[in-house]
Amino acid sequence: MRKKIMAVVLSCLTFLTLVFSSFAVPLRASAVSVDEMTQVAVEIITRNEGTYGSINRNDNGAVSIGILQWHATRALQLMRSIANADTASAQSILGSTFYNEVMTASSWNTRTFSVAEGTAASNLLTTSVGKSKQDALAFSDVQGYINAGKKYGLTNAGVLVYYAELYNRGSGVAARILSAAKGSGSYADITLATLHNAALTDRGNSSGYYTSRLNDAYNTVISLGWGDASVTEGTSAQPSTPDTSDFSESYAGTYTVTASSLNIRSAPSTSASKVGSIPNGATVTVSSGNGSWAAVSYNGVNGYCSMDYLKAAAAQTTAPAATTTAATTTTTTTTTEAVTTTTTTTTTTTAAAETTAAPSQTTTAETTAATVQSSVAVVGVADPTYASIYGDVNCDGTVDAADAVLLQKYLNGCVFLNYTQLSNADCQRDNVLDTTDVTVIMQYLIDNLIALPVV
Repeated sequence: MRKKIMAVVLSCLTFLTLVFSSFAVPLRASAVSVDEMTQVAVEIITRNEGTYGSINRNDNGAVSIGILQWHATRALQLMRSIANADTASAQSILGSTFYNEVMTASSWNTRTFSVAEGTAASNLLTTSVGKSKQDALAFSDVQGYINAGKKYGLTNAGVLVYYAELYNRGSGVAARILSAAKGSGSYADITLATLHNAALTDRGNSSGYYTSRLNDAYNTVISLGWGDASVTEGTSAQPSTPDTSDFSESYAGTYTVTASSLNIRSAPSTSASKVGSIPNGATVTVSSGNGSWAAVSYNGVNGYCSMDYLKAAAAQTTAPAATTTAATTTTTTTTTEAVTTTTTTTTTTTAAAETTAAPSQTTTAETTAATVQSSVAVVGVADPTYASIYGDVNCDGTVDAADAVLLQKYLNGCVFLNYTQLSNADCQRDNVLDTTDVTVIMQYLIDNLIALPVV
């Protein structure tokens, strides 16, 4: 009898051991949402980039800050968004001189920090608003990396998360490693192990500098059981309540859409879902904004639109009449963020800064009128650091005909583009924007090109 009892006990123990050991093996996920992948990719990247208060005062000629080490003018944009959301704290922490620079500077492409400035910036970044802004921006940026991977045809969740880590080092680096992993096959066939091996043996890791970081990304994906998981669309990790803490009613009014078609999104982010669109020339009511995004209402649809494509209605202009100065041949330089174009005109008209669509958003290009040659090639505009999805000129998360139209309008001098838009438009990675880039986008749309950029 004792032998039978012991046999039963041993059988039970064996069964329990097998049950508990199964929990030690990562469960395989059959499908993972884009937002879930984004959240994990953000965690992987930030482990290796920085903390909320990290400051690199001179990172190859310009400052880098925060959890994703946003560089140069991207660092300026982040600090300005924090300052807009909590003006009193920003003024107190930064001091009047530094605060005024943050609110008015157009570029930090060569801006480095002193020790005192680095300390002040770190203190601002680690406020509750500073952390919230960094979380939102990191989520938006990294989801752009993943969407870029999807454009190649990657469908494996683990591969896409790992690709996001590679893309954070540079889109060119990621494209090179992805091409090596693909070999003679297709992008859809790339496995996590193949991509990891390609990254470890890439020429950029010849010294083994990135090995620890790459292993961290690989092991994290494996631990989640995402090595062979497919991708689903979802918003599980996206904040349910849009962050509009830096929105102001000073932007309220009626605006006209200048884009060929302007998306209305559920939140002020290009990663947020699309809830509607507004055609070119239509008027839209804005209730508040922050200079980059506006809370809008159009035909019963409420949401958020990029202010880059909204022009204040004429009734909102309160500036005095512009003064006109005649000249026989006057050379006018028009500067739009990172772009400098020199043109010649016979009349220069200068209007007061109050004619801009929103306060604190005045640029030289907005207040100086000049004739622009149609389809002129613009040199020195594209920095891969700012690119999210090549070809996605309007930054709506997809590449379509609207992007080609917007780029052509820019070349014709009809619209202005921000840093990310300019970098996304450089589809040949030659640091020149011209009609060839428009053609490349169209070739991609009719499947003559498998992926962008073309290098």
